Amino acid sequence: GPQDVLNAVLARLGRNISGTTGAVVFHGLQGEELVSGELDEASLFYLRKLHAAGRSESEVRPRPMAQPNRLCFPFYSEGEITGGMWIVRTKAVIDEIDESLLSGVSDHLETTLSKLEFQYRAVTDAMTGLFNHRFFQQEINRQIDRAQKLGRAFTLAMSDLDHFKTINDTYGHQQGDIVLRAVAGAIKKAVRGKVDVPCRYGGEEFAIILPETQLEGGKIFAERLRKAVEELNIDFDGKKITCTISIGLATFPDAAEDKRLLIELADRALY
Repeated sequence: GPQDVLNAVLARLGRNISGTTGAVVFHGLQGEELVSGELDEASLFYLRKLHAAGRSESEVRPRPMAQPNRLCFPFYSEGEITGGMWIVRTKAVIDEIDESLLSGVSDHLETTLSKLEFQYRAVTDAMTGLFNHRFFQQEINRQIDRAQKLGRAFTLAMSDLDHFKTINDTYGHQQGDIVLRAVAGAIKKAVRGKVDVPCRYGGEEFAIILPETQLEGGKIFAERLRKAVEELNIDFDGKKITCTISIGLATFPDAAEDKRLLIELADRALY
């Protein structure tokens, strides 16, 4: 991912240039900051300011921030600032050779990170930051193929927000979106890092693929998620909105040996 790319490039750069180096990427649909290397508040402030200005129709990229002891190159892609990298020296001045080296590295990073970001957005739901329905279909096919080849099992958890229509009708769709994002955050915290696959199936329904997980393990996950959502307190104009979630489970290949039936059984178990 972007963080791994930044770490690897900065490690190589550190062996070829003196001073402290660092970089940041404004990752994903919410612009999450991924920082690598040595933190430099002046460079971060400059990049955050450019990023906050939003997308520009101009094809002219912003100039680097150049100071005697500091140099910061913004990453620029399709009219918006996607991050940047910097070098800071406390005792020596940054010269043209350093600037040329950093400029070349910055251009390479910009291209690589832009491709990664494009791939990320293609499989990510814009509302919640979870994987989207298209990716879910691809991943469940992959998990079925893997389970058949290796003789393993996996569990599918289908979940649905209870009485979500009432929340929308009472507080409005904008607040409903906030509730969806809060629940998505609870799902991200409940899953096992890079192992499980949390997806937005559609509307207020979510699908979580649990690789290498039998039904009993799925039940443990479902209870953990149910409690996490139940404990959410979502603020709206000084009022606290709470919600609950229903979760249905089905295990491949014990409950079903094809995708259609697996999804149907997990969905049916919701009720």
